[in-house]
Amino acid sequence: MNYKNNDRFEYNGSAFIVFITVIAIAVSLLGIVVSIR
Repeated sequence: MNYKNNDRFEYNGSAFIVFITVIAIAVSLLGIVVSIR
C-alpha cells in the first residue's frame, strides 16, 4: 500500500511539472506571436 501511494504521489508530481511546463511554453509562444505582430 505504501509503495502504491508513493508511486501515485510521484506520478501526480510529474504530471503537475509537465502541466506547468506546457503552460510556460504556451505563454512564451503567445508572447513571441504578440511581439511579431
